[in-house]
Amino acid sequence: MNTTVDALMRGGYKIPEGKRKSNIRDIQKGVKYLSKIKSLLGEDNTIYRYMIEGISNGMNTPIDEMLDDHFMNELLVVEILIQNAWNGHYVDLQEAQNLLEYDRCKSILQSKIDEGKPDWFNNSVFDIKKLS
Repeated sequence: MNTTVDALMRGGYKIPEGKRKSNIRDIQKGVKYLSKIKSLLGEDNTIYRYMIEGISNGMNTPIDEMLDDHFMNELLVVEILIQNAWNGHYVDLQEAQNLLEYDRCKSILQSKIDEGKPDWFNNSVFDIKKLS
């Protein structure tokens, strides 16, 4: 049999190999660049339209409406950090507390990571539009 006691004890659940650290500054830059793509490519550009459509449909969130709002951008950063933590990446919560601007974002990040990944999770941590 090509298995281990650890694999049997986990019931088939795969534990990620080594924890990758989420680089919060890079994630913030990525969201910032995402918000600039509209002006760089043009909102009529097919690549831009399908990219935004894919993110909006996949997350059930109108991403294009959020990209010009600083608070909403920070919520996207929080969404990414929570999903990374739920997928086994290391998120330095102290670093996040120092780098995030909005107290509401800080508390959402802390509480969602503390709660852990729910069984129902499939595409987005929370309805971002309701939090605006």
